[in-house]
Amino acid sequence: MTDFYRKLADAYPAGFWRDFERLKVGDAAGAESAISFIEADPWFFRSGYTKARLATYLKRIPLSPLQRERLHDALIRIAASRYRQEYPYFCRLARSLATPHFAARLADLAASSNADVARRAKWMLAQVEEALRLRREP
Repeated sequence: MTDFYRKLADAYPAGFWRDFERLKVGDAAGAESAISFIEADPWFFRSGYTKARLATYLKRIPLSPLQRERLHDALIRIAASRYRQEYPYFCRLARSLATPHFAARLADLAASSNADVARRAKWMLAQVEEALRLRREP
């Protein structure tokens, strides 16, 4: 293993890949590592691809109310900060976490005077509002 790949492996927390594999097969025991990784939002080689996959896997498992709220907070921070390749995956994750309170928080962010922040928040809000609308329809 080259020094680069050794250092890359060290960038992930201990047990991360074990929990990643758990999450991949639908085992909610892997959720905590995934949520912590998304909350930390590290940025290094291939981390965006990893976060995109985590977002996809998190949509498939039941989450506790606290885990859902932590993800709401992380997604709000991400929408307020930047756009990277994993952002569309975060928008789809937001859809699976839709609540009226989360929609209201995104609507507040969508009213930002910063055009980039407002645009990102509107993209995520559109997903959340669509999920809420579909839940109301018979």
